[in-house]
Order: sequence, then C-alpha cells, then structure tokens
Amino acid sequence: MEFHNVKLLPRGLPEIIAQLAPYDIYPDTKVIACPRKEPHGDRGEVYYDGANYRVKIFPDAYLAIFGLHPLDGTLSFALWSSFLKTALHELGHLATRPIWLDMRSDYLPYPHWYVEEAAERWAGQAMARILSVDPRLGQPPGFITGYAGIKAYEWLNSWPDFKKLEEFRGLRCGGQVTIGVVASQAISHLLGPTWEMEDKSRARLERIARDQVHRAANNLGIQRYAFSANGRRYLMFNVGEAEAVYKWLVANKSVLVDAYRMLTLQQQQPVEPSNGNW
Repeated sequence: MEFHNVKLLPRGLPEIIAQLAPYDIYPDTKVIACPRKEPHGDRGEVYYDGANYRVKIFPDAYLAIFGLHPLDGTLSFALWSSFLKTALHELGHLATRPIWLDMRSDYLPYPHWYVEEAAERWAGQAMARILSVDPRLGQPPGFITGYAGIKAYEWLNSWPDFKKLEEFRGLRCGGQVTIGVVASQAISHLLGPTWEMEDKSRARLERIARDQVHRAANNLGIQRYAFSANGRRYLMFNVGEAEAVYKWLVANKSVLVDAYRMLTLQQQQPVEPSNGNW
C-alpha cells in the first residue's frame, strides 16, 4: 500500500487505513490525500485506474468543520470521527468491490444506492471493531494534526466560548464528549429522536438525565474529570465510556421514561389562576 501526502491527514489515521484495507488488494492500493477538493466525490472517492485501486481523501477543513453538529463532541473528536468515517466508507467500497464491479443497472432500480449502502454497512462494522479494542475510537491523545486540524485551530477563535472550553477540557483529561452531550443523546436514544416538550419541561428532563448520567458514571467507576482554575470539575467521557453509560441507562431507563411521562402530563393539564378566574 502506498500513501501520498500523508501529512495532510490526522495523525493515526493512515495506520488505521493500513490495518483495515482488504488484504487481497493491499499491494495494489494507493491512498492519496488531496489538499484541495476535486470535482468528483464529497470528502472522498475510490476508483480503479486499470492498475491500482485509488482511495482519495480530501482533508477539506471547511467541509469538515462547518458540517459538524453541536452534539458531535469536542472539536478534535468531531474532526477525527468525520475523517475516520470518510476513510472507512471509502475502504468499504474496496471491501465490497464485487458489488460495484459487477453492478448492472438493468436488474437494480437504484444501483448507486446499493453500492453506497454496502460500503456504509462495512464502515459501521469496522467502527465497532475499532471501538472494541480502543475506547477512544483510534484517536491519538492531544491536538488533532493534519491540514484540517491546523485550519480548525486557526478558526477556533470564531467558535462559541462553550466549544472552546469543551476542547481545552477534553485535552486536559482525555475526554471526547461532555456530560451534556451524553445526556442529550441518551434522551433521544430512550425516547426517540422526535420527542418534543416545552422549554421548561425540556430543561427539567435534561437535568434529570444529567443526574442519571452522573449516577451511571459512579456505578461504572468512570472518573474522567477536567478541573477549572477555580477548582470546579467537569465530567467528560471517551467514546467507549459513553457507550457503557448508554447501556447502563437502557437497563435503568424507568427513571427517565417516568419523568418524561410525568412532565408530559403536567403540560397537558391546564393551570387555574389563584383567584379562580380565567
């Protein structure tokens, strides 16, 4: 396997690509990091040029950073997971290449969808394999490196203050996601992504969820705290620890579910004024 412009990629990503590339075409695979986004593909693409399988990854900082979601965790982890998913998706195309090499549009209505779905399934399985041996999902400790990492830290001043604090706290204690992120995702996981409540009830439910996450961390022995200058401590998690918390919350979901039902009923009941007049 050959790598080109490898310094443009985050530290640790080329090693993961080399370990997960299909063995039978390993010598014929070239991984190329392109400093500028090219017309084809989004963040990556893969093709066969007649002699080699070429995997192209575009370390475009703009696409990676401004495509992030507030619940993606710290800036470093969000960038890392973004590029890891891209790399694994493109490797998934190589691992499932019999599908796209033999694809015939005359018997499949949407051949491109089948190809992408197969690559995405393979990438998901590869992510699970990485997580089973590394709770940080392969991310090396410290600042993220590579072209996108350099640009990200150049633009950090334009980010909200709470995201800056998350980043620095994560670098101090090795955390990747905050307790707020874990609590919000736990609510969505247990109640479904479409749950809705009024702002006050939502805030109360989120406080209950944070208390439950703290309880789960204590039961699981997770003590990953970042300390501020005034001595306050902030609980954070790596990906493996967050997954363990989710499993604990699923096994003890009655508290959150009952709180959601109670708050929902309170919303539906009209409140009478104290003087008895409407």
